[in-house]
Amino acid sequence: MGKSRAHQPYVKRPSPLQQVHSTRPLSQLPEANENQAAPPANDLVRDPQFWKRLSTAVHRAEVTKDVERGSQMSGTTNSTLNDEWLAQQHREKRHCRVLCASISGVVLVFVIATAVVGWYFTKVRKN
Repeated sequence: MGKSRAHQPYVKRPSPLQQVHSTRPLSQLPEANENQAAPPANDLVRDPQFWKRLSTAVHRAEVTKDVERGSQMSGTTNSTLNDEWLAQQHREKRHCRVLCASISGVVLVFVIATAVVGWYFTKVRKN
């Protein structure tokens, strides 16, 4: 058995939330770079289409490298390859949405069935 704490004085400890430390690297702290201005806290991209445009640009660069290496299939152009890639991305996105919707539907049906069975056994079976 453990020791009883009944005769020990109460010690107020700091909250765990007060012990959280900043995860910013020291090189980015204002004290470390006194001659440089601190970067703004909101370094996030605000444009919602940014990542789509970025991935399209990266893919175009990859296709251009493939074309320069001579690995392009005969009869296909850069825009055709890009259109095929975008169509594949749309198919994958649609597949993900359908999968998420079907899983959500199954969970919803399970919750409703559990509620109906619970209601049946609590209300109907008492009579």
